Amino acid sequence: MGWRYFAAINDKNFLLQFIQTTKNSITMQTLKIQHRKIGKDFPPLVIAELGINHNGSLEIAKQMVDAAKRAGVELIKHQTHIIQDEMSSLAKHVIPGNSDKSIYEIMRSCALSEKDEIALKEYIESQGMIFLSTPFSRAGADRLEKMGVSAYKIGSGEMNNTPLIKHIASFGKPMIVSTGMNDLKSVKKTVAILKESGVSFALLHTTNLYPTPPHLVRLGAMQSLMQAFPDIPIGLSDHTQNNNACKSAIALGACIIERHFTDHKNRTGPDIPCSMDEEEARDLIISAKEIFAMRGGEKEPAKEEQVTMDFAFATCVSIAPIKKGEKFSMQNLWVKRPGIGEIKARDFEEILGKTAICDIPSDTHLTWEMIEGKERERETSMGVGVKKKIVFLTGTRADWGKIKSLIQEVKNSLLFEYKIFACGMHLLESYGNTYLEIFKDGFESVVLGKPYTNAKAMDLALSHTIEHFSTFVQNYKPDMIVVHGDRLEALAGSIVGAFQNIIVSHIEGGEVSGSVDESLRHSISKIAHLHFVAKEEAKTRLLQLGEKENHIFVIGSPDIDTMLSKNLPSLESIKEHYYQIKQLKGEGYGIFLYHSVTTELENLESDISSCLQALKASKIPYIIIYPNNDPGSQTIIKHIHTLQDPEQFAVFPSIKFECFLTLLKHAKFLIGNSSAGIREAPIYGVPAINIGTRQEGRYDKNTPHIFSVPAQKEEILRAIQDVQNLPRFPPKLDFGRGDSAKLFLQILKDKKIWKTKLQKKFIDLS
Repeated sequence: MGWRYFAAINDKNFLLQFIQTTKNSITMQTLKIQHRKIGKDFPPLVIAELGINHNGSLEIAKQMVDAAKRAGVELIKHQTHIIQDEMSSLAKHVIPGNSDKSIYEIMRSCALSEKDEIALKEYIESQGMIFLSTPFSRAGADRLEKMGVSAYKIGSGEMNNTPLIKHIASFGKPMIVSTGMNDLKSVKKTVAILKESGVSFALLHTTNLYPTPPHLVRLGAMQSLMQAFPDIPIGLSDHTQNNNACKSAIALGACIIERHFTDHKNRTGPDIPCSMDEEEARDLIISAKEIFAMRGGEKEPAKEEQVTMDFAFATCVSIAPIKKGEKFSMQNLWVKRPGIGEIKARDFEEILGKTAICDIPSDTHLTWEMIEGKERERETSMGVGVKKKIVFLTGTRADWGKIKSLIQEVKNSLLFEYKIFACGMHLLESYGNTYLEIFKDGFESVVLGKPYTNAKAMDLALSHTIEHFSTFVQNYKPDMIVVHGDRLEALAGSIVGAFQNIIVSHIEGGEVSGSVDESLRHSISKIAHLHFVAKEEAKTRLLQLGEKENHIFVIGSPDIDTMLSKNLPSLESIKEHYYQIKQLKGEGYGIFLYHSVTTELENLESDISSCLQALKASKIPYIIIYPNNDPGSQTIIKHIHTLQDPEQFAVFPSIKFECFLTLLKHAKFLIGNSSAGIREAPIYGVPAINIGTRQEGRYDKNTPHIFSVPAQKEEILRAIQDVQNLPRFPPKLDFGRGDSAKLFLQILKDKKIWKTKLQKKFIDLS
């Protein structure tokens, strides 16, 4: 399916412009504490932390519980301090910034006894709320486990306490982990421990200042956690003095909000200044539900808006009597409310200069049947002044890079109107929301499909894509649909075109591969009317499939237009943007791209394990990029997440296409089973190690710069040792010369193309 690029996800300013454009489609685990489910599909959980605000008094703690109950709190958090196991004697000389007493004295005086803590838990649960506590020591954790708690909260100071984390994880219960005072590298180590233990957990961004000034809240850090751990519920533990940070975090997708709580702010204690009271807690809980309801959605009219659209929009109306044969002009035509007419205001200029085919009284809402030629109906030839409408369908990171140069050429032409329909992987947050790259590349005529996340049910994803693309096509009425490659989105687009009698053009048909994708590619070619192939061999295969020779055009692979560009970003600028690359140690690097082979899923666990073991053993730095969203992709990603050495592995859900090309250009080698190894790498003279059967039949196995190995550790390691010091090979331009877009546009300008018969016939080989 070709090399794949990935959208830059650490451009926060740009992401904020587009956040929530599509419904969050990430595959996120659901955390469950008793009856309460926590995750992206559930209203955020607001945690009221009593902490040590009770100053060691069970009676005051109960009063605070009563206030929290009145505010609508679901879960109350406590702190479990057993001083002798928690601190050494040196703690008697450490004074925190929000107190004039030592931390030892504070905790000694504020800690509840085991008897009182049991009583507090029972009282909270008797009020219908959930009890949660943070143990600060092994003895504290053991006490809570003995008490039968349903989950654990981990404080920021304990997040990097590996022995304590492992001890608590051994209980097998859900954990909510604050991450203040720790960087991503430290968080990743703890996440690896928790994932290995098999417990479900959530992460909270925190700033450990009491109170926290607004400029140090750093909600961007919370978003960094969301990007680094897309499968984990993320939230905010807040220490500011109002609800603004919490509400903002919810708008950005936080699943959990935690604030200290007190019944009265006139109480004394180190955490009282950053605590919310009953009124603020009630406000936060109500706001959390409302803001949650506001999240998501797409930039399209809500069906409930139709009643407003009917009177607020304008349609084309005659402002003077118009005779049959008279041309429409500014003197007899204008746009007026209501919007219930047939010809919308946006089409006003398209009508000017056209001829009326009947008498039209003044103040009449026009219909297309009143206009000569019914210009909005599909034509069979390039009409003067009529732009042909072309839809380019893109569903993956790969095909966007392939077809972008073609769309740019069409965009620059005055003969065509274009739309880009982005769907599939583009809409998945776990893959970097790559539809954002389409906007960043300067394309504005973009329509977003609806996300579908179940990679195990590709047939359902196909029907889902057909349904939503069909609705768009019925409304837009394009003259041509352009699809690329062998993905299910391309199959969906070709099916919609065939059933709606629209010309379907297929980019890069006629290719072969060692996977089920080849069947899809040939199926798409049999549906398509026009074929734009990369080389003569592909043309020959399409002829063998019974396609008409004069409907097959050899234009090369469109991504080569970009590959041979002199405007690619520098390696230095890429390292600044993707800073993890700068942390790699050693000279040079390899690039690892590995997809699941959907017909060999039973071997996937062992295959990817062997691959990664070989990478580790090679001691070479690697840039690793997520696989396509196919069945088995989550298995690969799970194994990738076990790579915890940032000096050897830089892992990205997304890298921009042009940046990927520069990285490939400077790589020692490419390894995996991506067609980038046999298509793109040779253009730069970069050797490749092809693992397994996925690219079988797509290249000559005697090719000197491609090393074919089975998915076995020792074989892969031997190939890495053989390939890493090889010199650059002479560039191979078997798939084009960099002029695909110009050839594509030249063909589209031929009027005969637009007269293509939609009823296909099989052409036998003579």
